[in-house]
Amino acid sequence: MTPEEFQELLLRYQRNEATAEEQQRIHAWYDRLAADSQEELPAAERPPLQAKLWSTIRERIDEPEPEIQIRPLRKAGWYVGVAASILLVLSIGLWFWTQSSVNSGQLAFHTAAPLITARGPQTLTLSDQSQVTLLQGSSLRYSSTFTGKLREVDLQGTAFFQITKNPEKPFLVHTGSLETKVLGTSFWVRHQPKQSYVQVQVVTGKVSVQQDQNQVILVPNQLVTYSREKPWLQTGLVQNPLVVDASVSMRFKDVPLLRVVERLEKRYGISLLIKQSALRQCPFTGDLTGLGLYEQLGMICQALNATYQSDGTQILLQGAGCR
Repeated sequence: MTPEEFQELLLRYQRNEATAEEQQRIHAWYDRLAADSQEELPAAERPPLQAKLWSTIRERIDEPEPEIQIRPLRKAGWYVGVAASILLVLSIGLWFWTQSSVNSGQLAFHTAAPLITARGPQTLTLSDQSQVTLLQGSSLRYSSTFTGKLREVDLQGTAFFQITKNPEKPFLVHTGSLETKVLGTSFWVRHQPKQSYVQVQVVTGKVSVQQDQNQVILVPNQLVTYSREKPWLQTGLVQNPLVVDASVSMRFKDVPLLRVVERLEKRYGISLLIKQSALRQCPFTGDLTGLGLYEQLGMICQALNATYQSDGTQILLQGAGCR
């Protein structure tokens, strides 16, 4: 049960709209909370403990339902007063919780913002006309309208973002301890909270990914990964690079490798380096149309007796030279 659902339940209880089962659940929850304290605190000592109490409430309401025991019912008014007290603490606790999230670099807007959990692939259109496609089981919390200087969302799971360009109001995606900042672009974000794993892949445009004081800038076909096992920003290339400039011809006839590499860089927006100078002038002939980048590199290397390997966000070609 979310904090908002719990708060709504308490409000229904106060208005005498809760069902008999819901009333019994509230009574049982409070009895279990009350059992944690053997004395009543003076009013002056309560405010410092409100955030801690809210944390306890969150833990308790998600525990398995307690076994209902037959006991003399207390007066309904007593429980209504308790519900009112918990609502007060709950409201203040929500404020503390929100402020804590802001201070730790998490979502800056109130946690009461809409939360969507996709049961299957689902595309959402945000108030700025940006579109977010959530994969099954992924959740997105976002403001119904973006106010202030930023557009912010909180993601758990995997989603594809197509962001409406607005240089005056950057778009921020919060995923655990990572923050992805864009002005207008499209990209993937994969977030697995339990493993503290986040990966950002850029399709078009440019994004900034930040973790604490560390920051990297990504362009198309680049990615960054952060995980509990490797707690630093690891940059690399996507598994299947997409074409960013389809006008570049992939037909070659006795073209020096240096010129072949220049075409590949333009077509995919990826940096390729030739390690040995003797390899740069080796001529290549072939039609690579319709093949993926790594298939194209495989054919080039086979023809020139060379090899290639990824090194961060670039590809390194090396070999002894022409046969």
